[in-house]
Amino acid sequence: MKLTFKNIEFKNFLSTGNDSININLCEHDKTLITGSNGAGKSQLLDAIYFALFGKPFRKLKSKNQLINGTNKKKLEVELELSKGNIDYKIIRGMKPNKLEFYKDGEKVDEAASVKDFQSIIEDTIGLNETTFKQVIVVGTAGYTPFMELTTPQKRAFIEELLDVSVYGQMNDINKQAVKDIKNRMTSIESEIESLKREALAHKDHIDSYKKLNDENQRKLKAMYDEYVKTAKESKVKLSKLKEQYESLQEQYDSSFSQQLSKVNNDIRSIRQKMNSIKSDLEFFTDSGECPTCTQTIAPELIESVKNDSEKEISEYNNELKKLDSSQSELEEIVDKQNKLSEQIKDIRRDMASLKNEIEQSVSKAKKVKSNMEVEDKTDDYRDKLNAVKEKIIEAKESKGELFEEQYARSLVAELLKDSGIKADVLNEYMPLINKKLNQYIKRTGWNCLITLDSQFNETVQTVGKQNFAYGSFSQGEKARIDVSLLFTWRDIAQTVSGVEINLLVLDEVFDSAADSQGIEAIQGILNDINGNIFVISHRESHDTEMFDNHIHMVKQGRFSHRG
Repeated sequence: MKLTFKNIEFKNFLSTGNDSININLCEHDKTLITGSNGAGKSQLLDAIYFALFGKPFRKLKSKNQLINGTNKKKLEVELELSKGNIDYKIIRGMKPNKLEFYKDGEKVDEAASVKDFQSIIEDTIGLNETTFKQVIVVGTAGYTPFMELTTPQKRAFIEELLDVSVYGQMNDINKQAVKDIKNRMTSIESEIESLKREALAHKDHIDSYKKLNDENQRKLKAMYDEYVKTAKESKVKLSKLKEQYESLQEQYDSSFSQQLSKVNNDIRSIRQKMNSIKSDLEFFTDSGECPTCTQTIAPELIESVKNDSEKEISEYNNELKKLDSSQSELEEIVDKQNKLSEQIKDIRRDMASLKNEIEQSVSKAKKVKSNMEVEDKTDDYRDKLNAVKEKIIEAKESKGELFEEQYARSLVAELLKDSGIKADVLNEYMPLINKKLNQYIKRTGWNCLITLDSQFNETVQTVGKQNFAYGSFSQGEKARIDVSLLFTWRDIAQTVSGVEINLLVLDEVFDSAADSQGIEAIQGILNDINGNIFVISHRESHDTEMFDNHIHMVKQGRFSHRG
């Protein structure tokens, strides 16, 4: 698949003013761009880079310095390119900010953030900043030769070039996952320790309550037994009192009191009658007159009344004697009956007291028994303890699973580290890289052999000399190595990705970095490249016949334009 840069148009960009500059990027095989210093020769490179990545290619203090210093607004760059059969267009601007991305003429919806949208653009066209700087451009501005990169930078570039950077990304993800696993395991271990402390607390509660409960049960049992014993003893006493009560009830007869009362009434009645007789007799004897007619009563009548009265009194006295005798007997009997009644009352009172005592003892015994039969409160703590134990088991199982995952990821880490899969891929490509590199070195007319190892350390051998280092060569010799590496990377990139990039920009490479023989060799290499090459130079002594297009940049006043 081919990535073709088609056209670039920009205005109010660096020294270009409101009159836009339009450059067709795929019309000519080799284009020479010349001009004096400050005329805007390198604006092409800056504009393409800004359109792709939204950043300045050269080192500037601020991105705002890309805006034309005179107009100070409405910077806009429009880049057209295609990948395979799909056409793309990127329009990017500042003051106002603008970013539009088109696919086959249809505008692609912007992502939630510029950063996300930028990633979409780069992923879609399959080009990032590192690849751009190493494969598309070689020069002095914004470019660091591969051999001057640090080892990590070299590795990052090669991994990106060979499309094995994904293993590095996977390794980073795996490292983060391992870190997360360790954190989770630490968290689980802390959780297990916390659960163990909680389980111990529940067990202490159970043991403490059980000890207290056993003591309480013993006390309650003693109380219950005492109440039952009291109730039983009271029942025995009550039973005996009932027997006494029934026996006394059988002996007690309330009729004697009634008889005594009758005798007493009879005695009072007789005495009243006797007193009445005596009173009447005294009246007859003392007055001698009839109380009714006031006539004098005859003595013989008085004597007769007296005899009758004495006789009647005598009869009453005899009757009183009998009644007095009965009264004495009855009083003795009633006195005994009264004593029996008091005994019966005392027994009844004692029985009532015993019944109350029995009821209280039974009630207290039931209450104590109820307290003894209350649900064991340790069940709640046992449930909590069992729940905690289940959590501990689950946590240990989770820890075991994490341990297994950690082990698996340690194996993955071994595969993903630099000496793993990536090393195998690099070892596969290193012979091809060295072969391509030395082919291009040879075409520059320099008779030397350069070998890069898997750590990207170079070994340079020339006729009669061995083990030279890159830093020991002249600028011209370094330029030959740099250009040879550039073409090597282009070939490798096309081999790996199957994507052929048409654009190559050489920024002032011909001006100071190579001797005449090297320039001729580089021109020979350029003639064999199937693509669109732009050579930026401030030299006017180029053989223009080597180029099929020449753009001469001039600056009039404050603005640059094509001459």
